[in-house]
Amino acid sequence: LRDLPVEESAAWLNRLEGVGPKTTACVLLFSCQQPLLPVDVHVHRVSIRLGLIGKKVTADAAHDLLQALLPQNARTIYNFHKALLRHGQRICVFERPRCNKCPITDLCDYYKKNYL
Repeated sequence: LRDLPVEESAAWLNRLEGVGPKTTACVLLFSCQQPLLPVDVHVHRVSIRLGLIGKKVTADAAHDLLQALLPQNARTIYNFHKALLRHGQRICVFERPRCNKCPITDLCDYYKKNYL
């Protein structure tokens, strides 16, 4: 997988039963250092609240939309994933987001709509 182009690696993994976009992206980014963004519940939620994707965009659909916003560099994608994941776990939580502790409210559609 590591030696194949990203599209071929992803297609191969997606043919396996039970493997979807998130698992494919996790395997390729974390194990093969290929530039594919995993979108879990935290990345999905934070992306919606920031306005990077629409409210009705599913997590599966978000993979392609968010991927298109990023440079195709595994390190950059890894850092983006890690930052949104941690932010979603610690600050931008599902119930009662901690907007008062958020360092990026100036970038956040959710904050602007609910607190300004």
